[in-house]
Amino acid sequence: MGHTFYQNYGHIAFHVNSVLLRTDDLQRVHAFMSEVLRKAGVRYVVVGGIENHVHVMGDFPVSKAVSLIVRELKITTTLWLRQYRADYARFGWQGGFGYRSFGSEAPGVASLRRESPPSCAVA
Repeated sequence: MGHTFYQNYGHIAFHVNSVLLRTDDLQRVHAFMSEVLRKAGVRYVVVGGIENHVHVMGDFPVSKAVSLIVRELKITTTLWLRQYRADYARFGWQGGFGYRSFGSEAPGVASLRRESPPSCAVA
């Protein structure tokens, strides 16, 4: 039986639409997003960003479109934030996102795989 090997490293960025993330919530939000991505099949997840935008790096599965993963991430995170704190009752993400793929030879990818467990959040 044949085997399939793939690596689909990518970087995603998107902004908040209205209410900014609180600085003291960033680490918790990034960790939550990392877990959502891991459950969606993304390996070597690193999530970071500041109050008005988020960056995600990881090895995305080829079995699911990146756009569907981002959609699931935004919906799940928005619902969680709205329940987490009343300040986020009107929270939302921008309608789109940026995505750029890169190869395993890109700077930092080897250390990403070596130093990061399959799911981790970096604030």
